[in-house]
Amino acid sequence: MLVLAVTGCSPDRARYTVDEYRSDSSLRHLQMDRCKGDPGSLARTPDCINARQAALIEDRVRLRDMPSVGLSDKAASSKKSDADEPPAPAR
Repeated sequence: MLVLAVTGCSPDRARYTVDEYRSDSSLRHLQMDRCKGDPGSLARTPDCINARQAALIEDRVRLRDMPSVGLSDKAASSKKSDADEPPAPAR
């Protein structure tokens, strides 16, 4: 029984999973601030790894859900109009 209690509190085990960090942005930001504040000691700890992974996933999700800025349509139409114009006369 004692082995189970010690194993459950092991420093090698993260307190929160990636999904828990993903679902709670304040918890994720708090952990990321801790990790950034002491990267020499904490960067490779399970909670910093899980929080960092959750942040990467959430950043991708937010970027994907952003509305289009419409640059591709304008760029394509301006290229067509440039191609339709005659070349400038040689001097």
